[in-house]
Amino acid sequence: MPPPLQAEIRYNGTGALVGRWEVVMPGEDPPTAADLLTEATLPVELRGTQRRYTELERFNVFLPPTGEIVLPGPDVRTLPTDRSGMYQVLLRIEASDDKEGDSDLAAAGAGAGVVPAGAVAGFPIPPLRYFVGGAGTVGVSGARLRALFPAADSLVTGGEPVTFTWTPVAAALLYRVEVRGGDGARVLAALLRPGSAMYRAPDWLQERAGADVVEWRVQALGVGGAVASETPWRTLRLER
Repeated sequence: MPPPLQAEIRYNGTGALVGRWEVVMPGEDPPTAADLLTEATLPVELRGTQRRYTELERFNVFLPPTGEIVLPGPDVRTLPTDRSGMYQVLLRIEASDDKEGDSDLAAAGAGAGVVPAGAVAGFPIPPLRYFVGGAGTVGVSGARLRALFPAADSLVTGGEPVTFTWTPVAAALLYRVEVRGGDGARVLAALLRPGSAMYRAPDWLQERAGADVVEWRVQALGVGGAVASETPWRTLRLER
């Protein structure tokens, strides 16, 4: 069974987060960048024009004034697997009708009425991808999975992007890149499509690590999310 799905969300203020999880089936037209924006980010006249896909689950959660929340995803047991190919799980965040987020058009000299404007994000929300193989795809085989760069005990200077690379292996259904801090706690985990051989870590990696030394590894995942092969943990030094 694949690992649980979740979204780590950072925000300002407080209020309700309302939306849904959808899945794009193999063969369907993929979402555009505009489709991946939150509804409130779009002009009023374009709301309702985003392409919709198969709905998996709805959510309506309260955002406490902490600035960060982990939103559980849909139960992985409900994910469709009847077609071979790539699926995309989309996080669709709807415009919140909380009064604190409303925009009064009359006050802005833009007409009459009130427009819900909560849950604005200035960037497309990246989808999560998973793959279903054919009858012959039963795991990971081929060349041995090896970590390439950064080399063991490398030093990354402050502000320098951290890019992890490895040797891809045949028939990997997913790759997982993991980074852990000096205390062994996971700092980052990213799932990547088969054929990938590189991952650039987010800019916040060094800040979240909270340590000068971290370790990283790559795992090749097979059927059901089982770890078919993995690289040894490799040390990386961060200069902050």
